[in-house]
Amino acid sequence: MALYTREGATFPSCHHWTEGEIRLRGTNTDGAIATVLGVPKSTVEQKRRRLGIPGMLQRWTEQEIALLGTGTDREVSRKLGMNAPAVRWKREGLGIPPFVSRWTEEEIDLLGTDTDRAIAERIGRSLSAVATQRSILSIPAFHKTRDTR
Repeated sequence: MALYTREGATFPSCHHWTEGEIRLRGTNTDGAIATVLGVPKSTVEQKRRRLGIPGMLQRWTEQEIALLGTGTDREVSRKLGMNAPAVRWKREGLGIPPFVSRWTEEEIDLLGTDTDRAIAERIGRSLSAVATQRSILSIPAFHKTRDTR
């Protein structure tokens, strides 16, 4: 993309649309077309709107849909290269319940045997998840005993 400088700042030059590029409008998402053309998504959106062409919603593949609900929306969004709200919207729109991480017996057996922080690091869960689960199960917090000899 060509750049120009004005008052010490660098700006992208105006994109001069070819007929072939204009025919791309509405055939894919603005983001996908922007990537192909090497221009910002906003440039594609503005041109499409000026031409009165409706936007195309992102198409979800069967494989992408199959991932919904298999992890948190944030985790799935990272795998798919999308933002988490888009993943949540699609999951909810399809009636797919949110991911709920189940606790294994081994993980539950560890609660209260060490500090919540140490257990969280050991099993790969957040400190608040460990503390909350321990509290739900009425397991007392771990306290180091002092040697009073």
